[in-house]
Amino acid sequence: MQGNMWVESEVSNGSRFFFTINSQISHMSVEATMIKMSPFRGRHILFVDTLDDDTGVAQTIEDLGLKIFHVHGVAEVADKASCPHIDTIVVDSLYVVMKWCLDNSISSQITKPVSPPDLASALISALESNTVTPVVADTEVPYDILIAEDNLVNQKLAVKILEKYGHTVEIAENGQLAVDAYKARAQRKQPFDIILMDVSMPFMGGMEATEHIRSYETLHGLDPVPIIALTAHASKQTGVTSPV
Repeated sequence: MQGNMWVESEVSNGSRFFFTINSQISHMSVEATMIKMSPFRGRHILFVDTLDDDTGVAQTIEDLGLKIFHVHGVAEVADKASCPHIDTIVVDSLYVVMKWCLDNSISSQITKPVSPPDLASALISALESNTVTPVVADTEVPYDILIAEDNLVNQKLAVKILEKYGHTVEIAENGQLAVDAYKARAQRKQPFDIILMDVSMPFMGGMEATEHIRSYETLHGLDPVPIIALTAHASKQTGVTSPV
């Protein structure tokens, strides 16, 4: 490639490696860009415009065949009822909303001003990782769900998935808290529709918690709430001994 490579070393300080290469910038045509974007036409893009877009990013997103939901701050999307299902988020400043971006998983970063091919490449990368669109039907019923799970990452993942489909989620960090949450709801006559119960938790595990819930139901003549065990112990013995 007619390039060069060299190293500069300094005793006690270390070495620095350098290289140069000759290359050409590839310019994707508008036609080629639109062909690549065609599978994603109509997808919803949230554009968090904190710097008053002056480089045409919003217009470029629309020109690529995408539907844009344009806001000027994160607070504007705090109310989920006013925000449509979002496939990908575009943020114009990592410095202003860095923590929020990290919480919502950044997949690409580009520098403004941005050309349509560059923006398309970044969007395709993000959209390809989110190819499943939730199915929304008129008969879809939201559930009131209790999740007994001590792992914070699993909690966030479960909540994100379930809330995406319109369900209400309450978290209990161990079996004892799950039993307490169940009893509190039962006493208010607002029982959970279903409980997702991790088997291995501190203080009280899922098996013991399920036994307490079943005993409470029997004692008070309540209908048994469906309980689904969440476990990495996928064995026949675990299935047989589970009181779910």
